[in-house]
Amino acid sequence: MPQNNPLRKILNEGEDYEETVIAIIAFSHEVCWDSTNKRKVPSSCFMIGRRMGKIDPAENSEHNLTPDIVIQLNSDYGIIAEVKKKIAPDRKYWHRIFDQIKKYDENLIGWLTNSETIKNYDLTLLTHITRKVDITDYYKGKYNEGDYHYRNKFSIVAFNKGGERDEFLYLEKHYGELSDQNLNERLRRVVAIPLETVLPLYSIKFYDSPPPLPYLMNILWIDIFPQFLSPEEDNSKIKKYSVIKLNISEVTEKLQRQFAQMISDSRQQEIPRQDWIKDAMESLVRLKLARRHTDGANIYEIDFKHVRNPLDYFAKKVKISKRKNISDDERQMKLLKSENHERYSKSP
Repeated sequence: MPQNNPLRKILNEGEDYEETVIAIIAFSHEVCWDSTNKRKVPSSCFMIGRRMGKIDPAENSEHNLTPDIVIQLNSDYGIIAEVKKKIAPDRKYWHRIFDQIKKYDENLIGWLTNSETIKNYDLTLLTHITRKVDITDYYKGKYNEGDYHYRNKFSIVAFNKGGERDEFLYLEKHYGELSDQNLNERLRRVVAIPLETVLPLYSIKFYDSPPPLPYLMNILWIDIFPQFLSPEEDNSKIKKYSVIKLNISEVTEKLQRQFAQMISDSRQQEIPRQDWIKDAMESLVRLKLARRHTDGANIYEIDFKHVRNPLDYFAKKVKISKRKNISDDERQMKLLKSENHERYSKSP
């Protein structure tokens, strides 16, 4: 399928989202891995979309910042990372990446310690291997001009998913230094994370950015909606479809419990968010696979049926629906016409 095919572009968005989730898991796992004892460091953890605090002394108030990943190896050391698989070819937008990282170059609070502070943490940008040279050259140029002289150690780590018989996520520290010398050396020499071994340890399918609709609808159709079937319906091969009545809040709770990495405190964002699920349900309504129920604004009935390949099915339906009714779908399908999507489709 040609890369400029509209359906291929929609499928690519889902693949990019999934690979970003995999990169988050693999990098966090590697940081928390004790390579000497071949086990996870007992005191370590990582948090996705955590609200970290920046204290403004002038206003005596706290401003929230939400890095993509907050990794805490122990009470003394951690890493805050941003993940950018796709980077726009136009360099005039690249300053936004480093401006965002600059915001984290403070004594942020929100760590899992009694004081919510930590002695030392590094800053890392995770990006795809195809962009590592360009983004590093850009950063070096700005650094030489006097910009982005971070107080904390900063590194750029490239990732790439590949392999033949077995899939790996490759991590390579392309620029900068990490305070943990063992980790620094491992990443300098390139680490191959065996996905067949590591991914089953984490059931994560989301990070703190909204997923493409077909990606989310696929997870709902395969993993969540069948949980609302009765045993009789689940085992029946006679009925063409089953009508499932469900509440968005219950669906969201199942997704969060089963496919998100959550820390139970006030700083943790709810991922996925309920409004993401609402958008997916409204899309199913437009595709005539669901109906709003009169019992409430967040109650829906789903005409659940077997679909051979739900991801392709929903990607095709989204593409057709977009073409037929652009005004209705503008909010939900905005990735199809967004500036970023147009830039990304031209990326190598």
